[in-house]
Amino acid sequence: MLPILARFCSLIVHSFRFLRQVRVRQSGACRLLAAGATAILFVPPGQGGIPDNAAGRAAETAKDTAAPNTFLLEPEKFSALGGWIKDGSHITAGNTGGTAFAGFAITTPGSYHIWARSQDRPENQPATRRFRLRINGRDAAVECGAHGHESFYWERVDSRSLEAGVHALEVRDTARFFGRLEAVLITNSELDPNTVERDSLKRFEQQPVQAVRAPMVDDGVEKITLENGAAGVAAELRNDDIVLRLRQARTASGRSSFVREVEFLSGELKGRIWQAGLEPLYLLGSRKSSVSYSAFSPTWPSTEQEDWLLAGRTWSLPADALDAFRAGDARTRFFPASIRNRKTDTIELVYEAGREGEGGGQGNLAQRALVVWHLPRKGFAVRMEVALKPEKAGFYSLAFAAGGSGGFVMDAVKATQLPPLFQFRRVPDVPQMLTSATTPHPMALVESLLASERESDLSSITHGVVADVDGLSKEWSTRRNATYGFTLRGPEGGIQPAVFAPILGGVGSRVAKGGELRSAWWIVTAPQSWAQTMREVDASILGLRDYREPWQHSLTEQALNIIDLIKSGPGFGWYDRLKGPMNIESADTATHAAPLMLLSAARLTGDMEFFERRGLPALEFLLSRPSIHFALSTKGNFYVTRGEDTRLMFKNPRLGTALWQGLNDLTGNLNPWLRERVEAPKKRVDGALIPAWSDKLALYRAVPDERLLREITREAESWAKRAFENPPKKSPGIMPFYNVSFYPYWWDLIDLYELTGSKPLLEYAKQGASLTLAGQWVHPVVQPGEMTLYPGGKLTETRMVWWSGPGAGRLGFPASKPHTSSTVTFDLPEHKVPAWLPAAVGLSLEQPATYYNVAGQDSNLSNIQITVWAANLLRLSGITGDDYWRMYARNALIGRAASYPGYYMSNFMDLQHDPDFPNKGPDLTAFYWHHVPVHLAMLVDYLVTDAEVRTGGAVRFPYSKSQGYVWFSSRVFGGKPGRVFDDSSCWLWLDRNKFGVDTPRVDYLGARSRDKFHLILMNQAQGAVDARALVDVAALGIAEGAVARIRGTDDGERTLAPEADGRYPLTLERGGWAVLTFDATDANPWPSYPPLATKPATLVLEDKAWGELHAFRIRSPFGVDSLYAGLTGAPDGAVVTLLPEGENRVVPPVHGAPCEVSLGNIPMSQDIRFRIRLERTGGATIETPVVTLPGTPDAL
Repeated sequence: MLPILARFCSLIVHSFRFLRQVRVRQSGACRLLAAGATAILFVPPGQGGIPDNAAGRAAETAKDTAAPNTFLLEPEKFSALGGWIKDGSHITAGNTGGTAFAGFAITTPGSYHIWARSQDRPENQPATRRFRLRINGRDAAVECGAHGHESFYWERVDSRSLEAGVHALEVRDTARFFGRLEAVLITNSELDPNTVERDSLKRFEQQPVQAVRAPMVDDGVEKITLENGAAGVAAELRNDDIVLRLRQARTASGRSSFVREVEFLSGELKGRIWQAGLEPLYLLGSRKSSVSYSAFSPTWPSTEQEDWLLAGRTWSLPADALDAFRAGDARTRFFPASIRNRKTDTIELVYEAGREGEGGGQGNLAQRALVVWHLPRKGFAVRMEVALKPEKAGFYSLAFAAGGSGGFVMDAVKATQLPPLFQFRRVPDVPQMLTSATTPHPMALVESLLASERESDLSSITHGVVADVDGLSKEWSTRRNATYGFTLRGPEGGIQPAVFAPILGGVGSRVAKGGELRSAWWIVTAPQSWAQTMREVDASILGLRDYREPWQHSLTEQALNIIDLIKSGPGFGWYDRLKGPMNIESADTATHAAPLMLLSAARLTGDMEFFERRGLPALEFLLSRPSIHFALSTKGNFYVTRGEDTRLMFKNPRLGTALWQGLNDLTGNLNPWLRERVEAPKKRVDGALIPAWSDKLALYRAVPDERLLREITREAESWAKRAFENPPKKSPGIMPFYNVSFYPYWWDLIDLYELTGSKPLLEYAKQGASLTLAGQWVHPVVQPGEMTLYPGGKLTETRMVWWSGPGAGRLGFPASKPHTSSTVTFDLPEHKVPAWLPAAVGLSLEQPATYYNVAGQDSNLSNIQITVWAANLLRLSGITGDDYWRMYARNALIGRAASYPGYYMSNFMDLQHDPDFPNKGPDLTAFYWHHVPVHLAMLVDYLVTDAEVRTGGAVRFPYSKSQGYVWFSSRVFGGKPGRVFDDSSCWLWLDRNKFGVDTPRVDYLGARSRDKFHLILMNQAQGAVDARALVDVAALGIAEGAVARIRGTDDGERTLAPEADGRYPLTLERGGWAVLTFDATDANPWPSYPPLATKPATLVLEDKAWGELHAFRIRSPFGVDSLYAGLTGAPDGAVVTLLPEGENRVVPPVHGAPCEVSLGNIPMSQDIRFRIRLERTGGATIETPVVTLPGTPDAL
């Protein structure tokens, strides 16, 4: 899921491991490894020493000799990172040539050794990840990152005399290729930190002395005098919501100018006035294109210096290459000088270049600019269009920071939004740009408080800059085709939204001699929250709408096709031996990301074979494996990293209540030993994946109790207040998952709201949903008409080749080594499709790093197709009556594929609309086989939720929760009967033969009770649909020619007779639904069976090499039992043979690990008696005593 990138392999791999470790620890998998954090170590020479080959005494030597003149610095704690990126326990170069900077304190003067723990990869681009330390302005003797050791290693980079006091440490990105620094050690001993455990050095850690960027003050802009009253209004525009005025002002140098003033005519601040400072227009210029898109944010080389304050001194360092306002060779600032023309909705102004002393920049690149302000009839946004002619040919960019010089101070900021990196009150350290290619919403927003009413929640004003839709690229996003850039800091470093168009050195920025530069954007000043503003901007400026409909297959058909794929698809990656789906990121590794869905699919389809082939192995996996990832070897494995995790364990304390509750329900509540696991006391802690109260909610679903519900509600309200009102202040960076680490887990707040009606929980759920939507793409804007796919009949793509079993493999790509990229040109017929069909609007991202890098440096950027929150957005829409949430939900899922479409989407394509796509490829979308049940759970949850919401709760089914694997949280169904109107004992049903509808534009679900069959129909098209319902009356026990009772959107009830061919005709309006109810013969779709009284058995074997034997009798809802037995040991040459008594079946022996056996289709009344023969290399052959697992007498 989090891929290792070929050209960015070094960067991604280490962070990949860190994220995996965090994820699996929180989701019940492997322990978190002690991954080497980068550190800097300083040691003064001559005070003690470590003999050669004395590693055993190293810790003692470090403890007794090094202290107190040994200091450890952790660079990820530096405030001034200067283009370096905090990457877990180390920092990674952003490839900008930047400088991280901090101080350290020395109390004892003397001669010190300086060590740096850096990363090298001898077998993967060795000695390329270089950087250099600098102490007190003098370079260290040795450049870091070329030590020739695999991964992190300590290097002694310098020795020098240091006086007592604070010293400056710089980390300079010299190679500009993913240098990594984990720590720095400074010591006056002869300690070699490579001879001691990394953790033993933690006691020497010293907090860095943080540098502070010197404030930037420009009196020419900040000090202005306004002419108040009506006489001071130079021009005015008015619409239904605001009055936009240009008020006359004078700068400190005497220049006459204008400032923007907004009076609100609607909203909670009606009648209030907000006034900007002086808002110059900037022109950045460069003789050549020097922009780099190698990192998530673009960078530019800069010859400028910036000042830092450290320990009472001023340090001049190279300007941060991420600072978009310092890009290029020169810049000119323009001020509004005169009004050229006025119309009802338009003002034309002339902006003049600033004079010396007014911050005019490093040279006048142009003399003046023509600016047109246009105010639409409604809304809080004004369009600003700029045109100018540069003096010389070159590359140019226009920039504008809303709000005026200096921006807002943090105390006045309530929220920011520049997705995906910045939300809540998070801001970058410098004017770091996100481009229109990397942000889902091409805008930057700052929600501020009015200075006079900072204590009032009603005084929010959101300031923003937004791309003009005509200026946005219509192509799939790449690193280089962005046309806009956005930041949350202005040129003086204050917090304010700023826009750049075009990007300097990027598309459209080159201007020939005598040519004109023209750009446009929108400026928003809205008396409301950032979320409300984003919503209005999406619709009114970017044209976002509910635009999708089914193509050739409905969601129901897609779900059924995925079920077929999982059961018997020839291309589906499944390990029978490991009992799980293939994880393509590691060799021979099985991963269960949504195991409950495998049991649910069997229940929903009534398919016993599916249960035996997929559901039962998933249950056995969960009973026996130490993690949700399982492999028989740790070699090169990113998930299974300890030898003990390659053995069966039969206890996994990290598996939560929700999982056991789901397993218990989906096996029919027939195995009380599963229920015991649901109710067993657990130590619950809040995690990024699942808060403690959510896991407790699963206990409530199993054992409803009002006191428990009140306890859960109190905990949830307390948690939500902390999570939403006091989130981490810093952006998580580019590596963490967006839907895990950037905003709180909100999905289950809706579950709790439905149980309690807690309004605070609903409000927090809406906040969480808005943050989710901020990560869903709203561009490239969906175009009318048709689009040509695969022009010229060719499509060239570069993709990572993953693991397929023990070797490399990716369908449609030549064989190569795993985790290497491959470029292939495919022959695909050129053809036209509706332009909406392949559109990216509605898709999301996994994490910033994989969105940017997964397909390779020269490939398109990669959205993801697992948007599991869509069903929760539908629920929120149903609760609030607000179609805004439904629009985003539909745009995420409707009409996306015919079967499993893969994970990443990196181009306009339609191959995924072939039901056989995952079997025949080509795999252009990353077939993550362990995601396939996740995708199925997402679709089924959406379908059932849609029926529930459309019918106002008249259709409703109990659920379990598939959760705990990253953000993959879905409701799963089939464990208990639900309700369809007045029929309260209906079992949900999926089928493609016994019932359906004759158009893919209508989704359908079935439900069966003892004497009724219900067919639920939902129109997913953009208009009305004429449909005919298909019902196999014989198979369903319905009388030939039976008249259906129909209830639908119009709240009425009528009857519906079949046509001559037996089909039932009806018309469904846009958004319409209908439930057809038929009388049926008396039949129990899921007969009741007696619960199993037998508990699992454990046998301790005398030969310790075999460990313990654990045996389970499992009763299925299909009315048969099975045996599963496994051993915790796996000695060399192991051969395990099941010897069942009273059975004619021959069970083949199992050779090697995992040492486990299964036997199915055992009558419920039959006792299971068996022995196991155990053979191993160098050991005696033994047979276990007879183990008896009694059946249930008199059971059918």
